[in-house]
Amino acid sequence: MFKQNGMKLRYVISLLVLIVILLTTFVNWYSSNLLFQETLAEKYLNKNYEYAQKMSLDTSVLIDDMRISLLNLAKTIGTENFTQEDMDKWIRANSSYFNSIFSADDMGVVQMMSPLDAGKSIMIGMEIEDDMMKQFLKEKKPIVSNPYISQAGNYLILISHPIFDETGTYKGLVAGTVYIHGDNSLMRLLAKHDLLDDSSSFVVDQNGMIIFHKDPSKVNTQLDNQVILNKLTNKKGGSIQSSDNAGNDYFTGYAYMPNTGWGIVSQTPVTIMNQPLKELSIKMIVNSLPLLIILLVLTVLVANRIASPLTRLAEFSRQSITKGNTHETTNKIHIKSKITEVKQLYYDIQEHLQILTDQNQKDGLTGLANRRTFDSQIKEWVDHQIPFSLIMLDIDRFKKVNDTYGHLVGDDVLKFLAKLLQESCRTNDRCFRYGGEEFIILLKNIDANQAYDIAERLRIKIEQTVSPTGEPINISLGITSFKENDIHPTPIIERADTALYHSKETGRNKTTVYEQIKSLK
Repeated sequence: MFKQNGMKLRYVISLLVLIVILLTTFVNWYSSNLLFQETLAEKYLNKNYEYAQKMSLDTSVLIDDMRISLLNLAKTIGTENFTQEDMDKWIRANSSYFNSIFSADDMGVVQMMSPLDAGKSIMIGMEIEDDMMKQFLKEKKPIVSNPYISQAGNYLILISHPIFDETGTYKGLVAGTVYIHGDNSLMRLLAKHDLLDDSSSFVVDQNGMIIFHKDPSKVNTQLDNQVILNKLTNKKGGSIQSSDNAGNDYFTGYAYMPNTGWGIVSQTPVTIMNQPLKELSIKMIVNSLPLLIILLVLTVLVANRIASPLTRLAEFSRQSITKGNTHETTNKIHIKSKITEVKQLYYDIQEHLQILTDQNQKDGLTGLANRRTFDSQIKEWVDHQIPFSLIMLDIDRFKKVNDTYGHLVGDDVLKFLAKLLQESCRTNDRCFRYGGEEFIILLKNIDANQAYDIAERLRIKIEQTVSPTGEPINISLGITSFKENDIHPTPIIERADTALYHSKETGRNKTTVYEQIKSLK
């Protein structure tokens, strides 16, 4: 029976160590997996943003070149005797830019066009009456249009430039057409920049309509990502992980083109990470397996060394009872009892863990909870919407204390203040050394008015108590309370810091409630 109990102990120790090893392996795998995901996500976000920027820059340069060509043509038409034959020569020289070109007078009547059959239903001498042409004639300035369906039924982008004669009189405009589905420099440029993996890039106009996409069925459809559309509408560029209306997640980079108002979007499906993550998991398992086997063997050996003395002690006790020397055996069991040994080991471990916990969570000088513990505590209360107030305080002119009495006395002053804080706090309140001579008190289920009363009692007590300097010290305090719309600790801390700063700026040795600062002013 005793031998069986000893074996059970071996199994328990081995099982516990095995669980620790497996949990450690899992945590390492999870942490590595998470870090790898973050690295990949950042990589794809940066890559797509760089692609969007490059596409934006290249497209902007091309559009500017096209506009310069039209500028030169407009100057020539306005100041020289320009014929239909000249127009035909010009379009042949610039056919890579435009699918067709035409000029119109200030009433929108077509004067020249090339090629002559480009417009089909539009001919020389005809007045173009679509809204886009009316807008160009009215504004009398260079314009790059959003894609639209022309009077002739073509889906195109129109780039125009006004024509003025030598005296500066407005004579009409010259415009080049760029067919969305046509063969031209703009469409070739956008197609060339399309990414090689599962990523895709596309262009949207000022209204969120897709101008270019590698999937032709999506051209002239509305961008279904409102987040990206809003950012482009606000003329911003950047990268973000976003979802479309179908619930597909993407790493998206986007850039705004100032000279057209268009947006360039480059995105990669989040699912692209699945294969690299799978490969990482397999590699970690293969690499960890030999070490795991070695640890298991060592665990069995160590468990046997721990259990064997207890097993021998049990056998000795049984033999002692059999031989009748119970008293001697009892004394030995009292000293070397298996239960006592296990408990002692447990208590020693617990004490050691407590020491480590105290070192991690407490300030070494004052014994108060430290900044890390404060961050954890306030985040927990905010996350669980627990009402509380926060008092932030520091010692007035503490540098003068250090300069006058030395840093050792300064340390004693900090410990003196910490002791008074602990004595003034309720059971549910938490005191922290936030840093330097700055301290924080968290008051659970206390509003700002109650917190003010507590803070004032503390301030007066400190003002009336002799410190290690031989005379009282003064403190300034700032107070704020948790609000229902607070979803993160940062604004709460900032409000308290603002209130503390107000106390400092208005005379020190006083308490300020953040919510009352405006009324105080």
